[in-house]
Amino acid sequence: MNLKTGDLCKVISANNNKYNGEIAVFKDVEYYFQLPCYVFEHANSEKITVSSEDGFEVLPYKGSLLFLIDLALELKDEKWVEELVYQLNYESQL
Repeated sequence: MNLKTGDLCKVISANNNKYNGEIAVFKDVEYYFQLPCYVFEHANSEKITVSSEDGFEVLPYKGSLLFLIDLALELKDEKWVEELVYQLNYESQL
């Protein structure tokens, strides 16, 4: 996985429904018993740690929320669209 600190991602895990489409910022990789775990931070500052064994995927954000909004619209994922528009509005206020 080629993530950089600060990348905005949608975390999806087939094995753990807790991570079913969460929008989070990638923070770091930590190792527990030599097993890589990916650390994300949710918008509400909640730490999300996902083990490499959890069978998860991320859709990385590389500088274009508009691209992701278009993708979410194409997938008809209303919840994701709302989260991305909220993030876009938040980023616009910074």
